[in-house]
Amino acid sequence: MNLSSPVHAAIWACFLIAFFGFFRKSNLVPCNSSEFSPHKHITRGSVLVKNNCLVILVSWSKTIQFGERQLAVPLHSIPGSVLCPVKAFKHMCSLIPAPASAHAFAVPSGGRLIPLVAPVFAGALAKLIRLIGLSTHSYSGHSFRRGGCSFAFHCDVPPELLRLHGDWASDAFRRYLHVPLQDKLLVTARMGSAISLGHF
Repeated sequence: MNLSSPVHAAIWACFLIAFFGFFRKSNLVPCNSSEFSPHKHITRGSVLVKNNCLVILVSWSKTIQFGERQLAVPLHSIPGSVLCPVKAFKHMCSLIPAPASAHAFAVPSGGRLIPLVAPVFAGALAKLIRLIGLSTHSYSGHSFRRGGCSFAFHCDVPPELLRLHGDWASDAFRRYLHVPLQDKLLVTARMGSAISLGHF
């Protein structure tokens, strides 16, 4: 991606915020420009920049249908990394100044700002997936939510924090966790060790 391009910078910021925030695509990008809603989608004003982190305020989601609460999702910086969501968001804002009411990932088009839409988001992801030689059939916009949760799990983040960060109402998040076969072998390896040591 060419991060000096405003559109690419917006897509990259959206990708990183989706991954590290475990966001549903429906919170990030509308299906088309006319469906953008400041109530349902993240706006510039709902992303707070605080020192070395972002705090993203969400007033609507699959689990917040009637504005009964507000979810605050903090994203920490990753100094020196191209994968830093804070740096990506600040860079995008420097290329694309926008009012607080604008879509968080608004892009310039014909002298005005329009929301980054789901087809552009999905198309950019598919292009990058093809570039690294993987099948686009195995990935979608939801892969950021699933992949972020799985990666955090492998970084030893406690399950309760995973559930809260991704705003899951139940333990349904566990179905997103990808556990490699090598890790699954640990179950019977430890059972076998206990038997060998006579601990049964």
